[in-house]
Amino acid sequence: MDTLEILSKAQELGGDARREAMMQAFITARDLGCKITPGGGKVGGFNIRYGSLKYAIMDMNTRGEVFFHIKHHPNKDLPSEKKARANKFVSELDGVTIKNAPINHYGQAEEPIEEIPEDSMTSFLEYAVDVIRTEYYDPHSD
Repeated sequence: MDTLEILSKAQELGGDARREAMMQAFITARDLGCKITPGGGKVGGFNIRYGSLKYAIMDMNTRGEVFFHIKHHPNKDLPSEKKARANKFVSELDGVTIKNAPINHYGQAEEPIEEIPEDSMTSFLEYAVDVIRTEYYDPHSD
């Protein structure tokens, strides 16, 4: 599926609100320097990644499911204190409840994307990009 097919299917399944929520997530992610790519599979969706190594930030699909990534690098373990900090941040987002919390690598929100407040989506995207910049791109961190 290409971008327009995915957005059309999302709108068909969840109405204008789902399409608008996905588009707003795109705009915010692009403003932060992220790449948005269509994901595979029958459901169709998008992957939001950051940086040259395409660190994972968020996935969303036409069913409205949103997956928040706190372990951005697939081959590097997330220390327990950083995992705890990320879980605390996600747990404090308004209107977001994670299924099977706490998150180890990534967690799915119970709410569909159109029910997640825009401020919470923006906060998570900003937080994830900041963590990636600090952990992987700032030579003076830790």
